[in-house]
Amino acid sequence: MIYVRRGTSCEIANEEEIQVMLNRRMKYLHPLSGEPLQLEEHLKQLKILYEKIEKNHIYYQNGISTGISSFLQSITQMVMKGEKIVEPNPFYPDESYEQFVSRMIVEKKKKIERVLDLY
Repeated sequence: MIYVRRGTSCEIANEEEIQVMLNRRMKYLHPLSGEPLQLEEHLKQLKILYEKIEKNHIYYQNGISTGISSFLQSITQMVMKGEKIVEPNPFYPDESYEQFVSRMIVEKKKKIERVLDLY
């Protein structure tokens, strides 16, 4: 059973409500066409996501505070900011975008080989 909210109660969804849910889900997958995403679109989105996360966190220790730094930006650019600390971002994926694509190529080849072995 699939339930929907009607006012303050939960009731069993009718066929039309279920169809609306399914159509909305398809639109979520590809908002322009309602069709499932193509490989190119998946890869494009994945690449954008990889670009949004830094591989390392960089900060300066024992330097001028950020508040003063922004207030006196032109002067502090000439002054040493302190010791540069570079730490790996614990949330960065274990493999890069290129490594992921390369691994998917290998997996696809294996899948094709298995299919061909059946013949």
